[in-house]
Amino acid sequence: MDKGNTTLLLNAVQSNISSGKLKNLLIGNSPLSDTVIFSLTNSNKPVPPGIYKEIMTPNLPVSDNVYPYFKQKLVSLPPGIANQLVNMQAYNPSYITLTSIQRTIDYNENLRQQVLNKLIKNQVDSSFIDEAVDVLLAEQSIVAKQVLVATFLSDGNITDASLLLSQIQPDDEETSDWIEFNNLLLELISDGKTYYELDTNELQMIRFIAEKCPGGLATANAQSILNFLYGEEFPFCDESSYSLKKLSANLFENIENSDNDFDYDTPYLGINNPNPCSDFTNIPYYLPDETEGVKIIIMDINGKIIAEFDAMTGFHTLDINVKELSAGVYFYSLKTDGAIVQHRKMIIIK
Repeated sequence: MDKGNTTLLLNAVQSNISSGKLKNLLIGNSPLSDTVIFSLTNSNKPVPPGIYKEIMTPNLPVSDNVYPYFKQKLVSLPPGIANQLVNMQAYNPSYITLTSIQRTIDYNENLRQQVLNKLIKNQVDSSFIDEAVDVLLAEQSIVAKQVLVATFLSDGNITDASLLLSQIQPDDEETSDWIEFNNLLLELISDGKTYYELDTNELQMIRFIAEKCPGGLATANAQSILNFLYGEEFPFCDESSYSLKKLSANLFENIENSDNDFDYDTPYLGINNPNPCSDFTNIPYYLPDETEGVKIIIMDINGKIIAEFDAMTGFHTLDINVKELSAGVYFYSLKTDGAIVQHRKMIIIK
């Protein structure tokens, strides 16, 4: 993606480059990553609608991560252009993006799963249970193994359920949660216990899985147990907010040109873009949840505070008008409890 030029493209999107040059640069490096499309779509220096359409044409359809923000962008575009983009998001055979490839894979996998489901149903309906189990065992997919484990557990077949669980190697967090959750069920069944006899540590583990967003099968099952035991309801998981958090983290990391993992427990102050700047500049920042009383301050080279802004928790971009400031070197900082915890340099030119 981006032909390996992600940082260059992000800087270009936030710079004063002409719309025509930006268009040529982005199209020439297409297909674009989610991070670049997100930055372009949410830029406070939007390109003209026609230019935006030309840039997006070879990059549609976009992924589910970007789609909520792409959809919001459509509202600001002329109806004719917006309709064309909507149509290309649904079907754009002239170009291939990761999303279009994934759609093809998902479609074929769905067809295959339908055939498999029909085969299993026919075998079960004909009382060929052992044959149905053999088909699922031969399938070797994580979904087939999850069905088998659930089947073994419901039949009280602890031995086969335990053996199958031990053979599954988790390749993502959802699968890892599912294995941990089902190992807990195995222990309960082996000890002859019910959900009412879960101890404090077991309930804590179930609650931890239940509160994950986004979550997988284990999260749904954990929520069901807590609802059954205590009548607890869980809020709708807004996956678009989660996607924004990931995209913002990627955006900030690429601007920093850093390969380090983003630390969600530590405040982050990014490099303003553009820098140098003359009219407007954007300062990306992040504050962990429950952080209070933090401000972003702007100082001149002598340390005099010339502007102060309240900072909010989460990922944000502070847009600053620097037209009234004289050319020179300035500093901006995160300030909490009267102490400066991070600072950076900003250059203003005229």
